[in-house]
Amino acid sequence: MIPVPPSDVFSIKHERSKTVMIRSVRKNPSSIIDAHSHTPLNRHMPFISRQCVTFSFIAFIALFTPGIQADFKAGASMVDISPTQYPVRVNGSFTERSATEATDKLFAKALALDDGRQQIILCVVDSCMVPRTLIDRAKSDASKTTGIPMSQMMVSATHTHSAPSAMGCLGSRVDPRYAAMLPDRIARSMVNAVNRLKPARIGWAQMEDWKHTFNRRWIRRPDKVFNDPFGQNNVRAHMHPGHENPDATGPSGPVDPELSVMALQAMDGEPLAVFANYSMHYSSALLFCQQIIMVDLQNTSLTK
Repeated sequence: MIPVPPSDVFSIKHERSKTVMIRSVRKNPSSIIDAHSHTPLNRHMPFISRQCVTFSFIAFIALFTPGIQADFKAGASMVDISPTQYPVRVNGSFTERSATEATDKLFAKALALDDGRQQIILCVVDSCMVPRTLIDRAKSDASKTTGIPMSQMMVSATHTHSAPSAMGCLGSRVDPRYAAMLPDRIARSMVNAVNRLKPARIGWAQMEDWKHTFNRRWIRRPDKVFNDPFGQNNVRAHMHPGHENPDATGPSGPVDPELSVMALQAMDGEPLAVFANYSMHYSSALLFCQQIIMVDLQNTSLTK
């Protein structure tokens, strides 16, 4: 876990030595303590994910700010969703492959938040992609147990390129055996998080990190268009054009450099969870060549 100090304001330093202050909300009157954590943001965090959808944490927190000091609670859970039978189909490499072993455990990680008026659940799944039908089944089961409406649950995937195929995509068919076991595990994680709700305080911060993300899709010149997989000459945007490639005119769109972090602590200062969002798409060419299950780089420290 990240060593979060028991104060109303704590800070995290990143490699450019810029301190990011995280403001927390708690029951007791505010007292400011300047405490620094020198642990990088992507290490030793019990709950962190690069969401596949853009999510504004400040807008999210605004839902809970009124009245939060008196009744705010939080709970976190991690449920193992690693395959139990091999071989298992894996997606994320544009051609179907199978894995015969796992080097990392995969998890469905859930965070429940309660401001005394309403409850919401955020759940992140170590998977490349998860279909809406599967997610809705998990939400429905969790809703029946907790009483929380499905509309107040959000489930996303980490987009690891080395997880079992929960849906047919990127050249792989769904692995029906694995997909069948997944809804119950996701629902269990969400229910566990609700069952673990306890008085807590919450802090959040935002910063811009331009060093580790960029737009890899560039627009090609009209006379240098590629053919698509079906033979049609219509590919204007293409990944990784190469350094100063004269056939590319520029990025296909803007970059979102924002790193948003939300941290939860119990009232005694015990770390409960850290939830982060960053728009970097990580995948390793090495992973495409191996018959293994992995969580990919961004999640390798989650269980430590």
